[in-house]
Amino acid sequence: MATLYSRVELYKRLDDNTWNATSEVLTNSKDIQIVEGLGKIIDNFSFTINNADNNLFKTYYSGDGSTVTFTLRHYPIPTPITGSRRERVYVGTARKFYTSDYTINNTNGTITFTTAPASGTRNIRIEYPLLETNDLVKIYQWKDMTWASMNSTQQANALLIEGAIVNPTSNIEETGASIKVDGKSWMDTLFSSLILLDQVDKNPSEIAQAILTEQQRFNPNRKVYWHGSNPSLKSDGNAFPDTTYVEVYKPAIECLEEISSDKYTHDGNYISYITVENGVRYLRWKPKGMTVSSTITEGTQPTSIKIGRPQDEIINAVIFNSGKDCYNHGIYYIRYDVLSIGASGGKWKYVNIGKLAPQLIQQEFEADRTKWTTDSQGNRTENFPTSYTYTMQFKERDSNTGLSLGTVYTVANDAEFNQAIRTEAKWAGYERAGFLLDLWSNPRFKATVTLPRPTPQTYNKGDLINLNLNRFIFNNFVNPYKLRLKGITHKFWDTDLTLEEDEETATSEV
Repeated sequence: MATLYSRVELYKRLDDNTWNATSEVLTNSKDIQIVEGLGKIIDNFSFTINNADNNLFKTYYSGDGSTVTFTLRHYPIPTPITGSRRERVYVGTARKFYTSDYTINNTNGTITFTTAPASGTRNIRIEYPLLETNDLVKIYQWKDMTWASMNSTQQANALLIEGAIVNPTSNIEETGASIKVDGKSWMDTLFSSLILLDQVDKNPSEIAQAILTEQQRFNPNRKVYWHGSNPSLKSDGNAFPDTTYVEVYKPAIECLEEISSDKYTHDGNYISYITVENGVRYLRWKPKGMTVSSTITEGTQPTSIKIGRPQDEIINAVIFNSGKDCYNHGIYYIRYDVLSIGASGGKWKYVNIGKLAPQLIQQEFEADRTKWTTDSQGNRTENFPTSYTYTMQFKERDSNTGLSLGTVYTVANDAEFNQAIRTEAKWAGYERAGFLLDLWSNPRFKATVTLPRPTPQTYNKGDLINLNLNRFIFNNFVNPYKLRLKGITHKFWDTDLTLEEDEETATSEV
């Protein structure tokens, strides 16, 4: 049976918006919970810590008239760069001052008075707020080894989350047996910086790196690096399109989310999150993959599975992107449910089906390569065939209704060829959007899977997971359900995986 351990480290915030290099271990922490999410979903953490006799903020000693050195309950106490000392020291009712009345040794955690305090019960008082807004917290969890027995790499890999305390000091500084501490992780802490961007003729991968570089200026002591496996090309191997991206005083997280959308990548919506590898923070930026990474089977790994379709997430209108035509022009249309919009108003969703039109063009090429211009490797170099009249591989549709006319689609020039591609891509996208509306007008399928800690394997945000249920749940689904891992909640005894359907998983079944 595995033995589980946890560790909470606190690093005090300094005047220059950096943090103390040395930490204090919060040994009385309990009820630790960590939530990880994708993109703008704010990762967060919480824990409870004992505060009997308000000892997180005040420490009392009893003088004897001769002792000058006392052991600090909490240290290291940051040395101020500007402003006054963090601690306030009193003997009786008299305020004492640093250097003239006392000194502090942060190495061995002691306070030494120049004159021994008089005898008295609890007549020496040090007021020092251990927990303050924007202090840094690191939370570790691991199994089967003591902290001291692990090497530096093992300790670094035990880190689950680090971030800043968000509680106002006034809410933390309460007298009581315990205090609940809440915080948010680096994805929000670091990328909330307001940045300036002026990127001309750059692709979204380069702009995402520029966003990362810009936000580092505001967080110089907490570096996040661009991961070496992040893509520089689209998933089909072609180059990202260049664009101009200019933003003035906009949060870095919003810029990153925007440049990761299909509007800029032309490769679907990308996901981003921070990982820690061997103690180094990396920004992961990658497309939503469609390869299933693992299967979770009811009755095997999970201790429980909660499933449902929240009613507040009904979508009744879709803007769908069917890709780019032969002239590199976008194909965008809308589809909506008339009755539900009329009754309750529209709730819109952008859906990327951007590979439709390129796939149609490639389909024509594959049908007869002799009718196309190719390079020395046999790859197509143009979006149009070399001669007309040309017979398409799909049948003609009515341009107004999308209904098949049952006749072979024959075109006489580039313009007609392109229009045929646009019409087919439009109505194929329209059909898929209709599937999504049917699906989302009955709310989106979600599941929370609880696994015992330590979890049987490593799961990464953005993974595609097959959820195999041994029971009939909903119509319109084929078991196993293909769902995206949107969030991970770490608790001491178990881990919750938040799985949900998105447009990629839904359209993959159509």
